[in-house]
Amino acid sequence: MNKVKILFEDAVAETLMITLACRAVEANQKKPVLQDQKALELVEKVDYDLEKYKHLNNNVISVCSRAAKIDQYCIDFLQKYPDGTIISIGSGLDTRYWRIDNGRMKFIDLDLPEVIKIRQQLIPAGDRNSYLSCSAWDFQWLEQLKDIRTKPTLILSEGVMIYQTEDKVIELWQKIRNYFTHDDNVLVFDICNQYQLKHSRNHPAIKKTRSSFKWGTDYPEKIQEEIKGIELEDINYYARPLMWRLGWFNFKRLWPPIGKGYSVLRFKYMPR
Repeated sequence: MNKVKILFEDAVAETLMITLACRAVEANQKKPVLQDQKALELVEKVDYDLEKYKHLNNNVISVCSRAAKIDQYCIDFLQKYPDGTIISIGSGLDTRYWRIDNGRMKFIDLDLPEVIKIRQQLIPAGDRNSYLSCSAWDFQWLEQLKDIRTKPTLILSEGVMIYQTEDKVIELWQKIRNYFTHDDNVLVFDICNQYQLKHSRNHPAIKKTRSSFKWGTDYPEKIQEEIKGIELEDINYYARPLMWRLGWFNFKRLWPPIGKGYSVLRFKYMPR
C-alpha cells in the first residue's frame, strides 16, 4: 500500500494527528468510549509517526470522551432535523460523518488547504459530505453556504478554539451567529480552564507538537455575554466521570482544576 506522506506547515494543523491516533487506539478497546472503525482504516494509510501519541492513556480517553459527547449533540440535533446540516470547523481527519450518518443529513468539513488536501487523498468527499478548503477566519466561506443560511444547522468545532486567542474565538462565533439565522441552530465547541491553559506546555501530547494553548476560561457561562444572541444550554466536563481504566488518576480528577479542566459547550440561539 502506498501511504500518504503527512507534513504540516501549520503547527495547529499537526494536532489533528493526536486525535486520529487516540480514536484508533480507543477503537481497539474491549469497551470503547468511542467506536471509530474509520480511524483504524486511516492510521494504516498515513506515513506519520503516530506511536508517540498511542501510549497516552489519559489523553486517549479524554479525546474520545469529548468526541462521543459531540457525537451525541449531533445525534440529538438530527433527531429533530434529520435533513439538517452539520458544519465541522477545523475537522482535520475526523470521521464524525461516518459515526453519526442518518442517511439524510448533509455534513461539511472545513479546514486549512493543506489539511483538506490530505483529507481528499485519504477520504474523498461524497454527495452528502463536502469540504471547504480555507481558514475559518477567511469569512468568505460563509457566502459559499448561503443556500443553507436560513435552514437548520449545527456548527461545531472540536479541539480548535483552545489554540486561538479569545478575540478570534469571539469574532468567529459572532460571525457565525449573525450569518446562519434559523431559530433552532446549535453551536458546539470545547474549551479548557485557566489551569490547563497555564500548564498546556506540559500536556503529554501537545508537547510532542509545535503547538500550545492560547485561550481558556474558568467561567464558560460568561461566553454568552461576549457572543450576542446565544445562550449556554449544556456543559459537559468530560474529565469528571470516573473510569476504571484511569486507575489512580481518578483521584486527581476529583480536584476541580483537573476534573473541570476541559469541557464541551452547547449553545442555542436566542431571539435577536
